[in-house]
Amino acid sequence: MLFTLLVLIGVYPLITLLSFLIEPLAADWLLWQRTAILTPLMVFAMLYGLIPMIQQTVRLFTKPTKNKPEGRLGT
Repeated sequence: MLFTLLVLIGVYPLITLLSFLIEPLAADWLLWQRTAILTPLMVFAMLYGLIPMIQQTVRLFTKPTKNKPEGRLGT
């Protein structure tokens, strides 16, 4: 659930930024044309930027502590 929430929080500003950046180039294009350009940029940014960053963040919250006892009964 945490991962999904963080992806949602990260995707919104990313898609807004990418839309803003391609707007001067694609102002008079049809919606499907803008989407055809925006989608590969979005996927690339998510795969190599957003998702690894979110995975590191989630790992910080879920990483077990070294002081935690191991074993069934903590022995």
